[in-house]
Amino acid sequence: MGHGYRRGAGASCTLDYAAIAFFLSLALAALVRGQNSNPQSNCQNDKPYDPAHDYFPNQIPAHPTPHWTVSYSNSYKIISNILLNQTYILYQCNTPVPAATNFPPGAKFFSVPAQTVGATHQSVIRFLERLELRSSIKHVPSIGTLTSPCLLSLAIAGQTKNINTGWDGTNVDVVFGAAGTRDEGNVGGLDVGELPNGVLLPLPPDTPPLEHTSLLLLASTFFNLEQQATSLWSQVSSSYECAARGASDALLQGGGKKPVVAWLGVRDDKLVGTTGAGWKARAIMDAGASSLVSPTFSPSSALLAALRTSDILIDDTPNLETMSDVAGAYGIGRDDYLAYPFLREKMVFRWDGRRSKGGVDDFPRSRPAMADHLVRDLVAALWPGAVGKGWRREWLRNVARGDDFVHVSADSCPGGNTSSPFDATFAEPECRASFPSAAPPPPTSPASGPPLPSSPQDSPTSPTFPPARNRHSTFAITTLSLFAALVVLGSVYLLRRRPWIRQNGYFELGTVIPSRDADDEEGQGGLLGGGEETGWEGEPVER
Repeated sequence: MGHGYRRGAGASCTLDYAAIAFFLSLALAALVRGQNSNPQSNCQNDKPYDPAHDYFPNQIPAHPTPHWTVSYSNSYKIISNILLNQTYILYQCNTPVPAATNFPPGAKFFSVPAQTVGATHQSVIRFLERLELRSSIKHVPSIGTLTSPCLLSLAIAGQTKNINTGWDGTNVDVVFGAAGTRDEGNVGGLDVGELPNGVLLPLPPDTPPLEHTSLLLLASTFFNLEQQATSLWSQVSSSYECAARGASDALLQGGGKKPVVAWLGVRDDKLVGTTGAGWKARAIMDAGASSLVSPTFSPSSALLAALRTSDILIDDTPNLETMSDVAGAYGIGRDDYLAYPFLREKMVFRWDGRRSKGGVDDFPRSRPAMADHLVRDLVAALWPGAVGKGWRREWLRNVARGDDFVHVSADSCPGGNTSSPFDATFAEPECRASFPSAAPPPPTSPASGPPLPSSPQDSPTSPTFPPARNRHSTFAITTLSLFAALVVLGSVYLLRRRPWIRQNGYFELGTVIPSRDADDEEGQGGLLGGGEETGWEGEPVER
């Protein structure tokens, strides 16, 4: 007795084709799911909960820091914000929420991976972008102060919006702010720490540059991107150390005496000093120089003697553009220029070289997440040629030599592609195998003046990381293997059914096989019935 679709004259579909299409559709669906697998686009966890299963095979390495820690359980992570005494519990989606009684009072709970984010502090944005999470950023402090070209494009398209008065963090999974900065992570009166989904990243001002950037690791835990963040952090650390080695080599080749770099600014009250003196002194040291910084703000007259021994001045005073503007802010008249090495040699820099068309500087927004670029800019100013061929300073602008601003806008987004990699909008640091002789500015004796903050004398070090597994490559191989297995199984099935197909008079791979007489045991038309000549899915065939 035959079962299945009977052949009709002129029909072009076969059981074999239907079966092959069925198997291919299964395999293709699996392949598409593999291509679309993304930790921030879906949960990727539709199996029954298994308490013995490790849902976080990729973990960030042990990272000594006084400000935060991360520990892992099978299905949740515990983040301790030591700076603010806050605890965040990150549990894998589709697993039970851990009991609140097991954690400190006030602990906040987040299902991970998070998919949408609000950022109340501009520096947070760059951490997210370096993790390739730009499209996840739905709210920012102010679109008008953005200095990210591709995020500006998203804002113009309406995909990223301002944080308006009264916004309470709804419609996003996490709201990131920054603690330890002057605004304590707040924008427009919004207290991020009080939001149920608010997270404050610890950014105390005197933290060394690399420790600031290590917050990439902490931020990644909310997106299950530990593997990518570990690889990125290793690259950042290596690039930073490479630039420091270049400065050290250039220093030795230049005679071994360090130039003195003064990093100061003038406040509105005319007092001179250094905000964030600790990390600035460390950055200068890692760039191969001695630092003149002043944590205490004093009248400019108290610093003029020290400035007379400074080879380079990095000025932080707001809204200055030219060398005469800078000299005037410090009370130095034109007739006295020759008494100051940084004026005589035209070595006066500001960090405003990259800014928006509206005049918003990028440096304070990018610097915490980009320690590797920071030290390269410093080394490039001190020891030209020591950080790699063709490196152009990204932020440091020599106002004494009339360097121009580089203005960024939505038009600067590479190819208009808002998904372009982060490194496409910044120069990608490279490490030189050897360093050419570089002529440093004429060194002078260490500066006198206000006491300098103590800083380590050794070059920074970073942990060594084991090779990270590529989760996406493994998944792709597994998916393709499944695809091949389904095709093989489908082929075996069809080959085993060939005798039955021939016996019952059906199509075989598109070849018309003579059918039996119409007066078979099933009556007219087999399973379709009615005796009417039919095509695909039983539709009548018009004559």
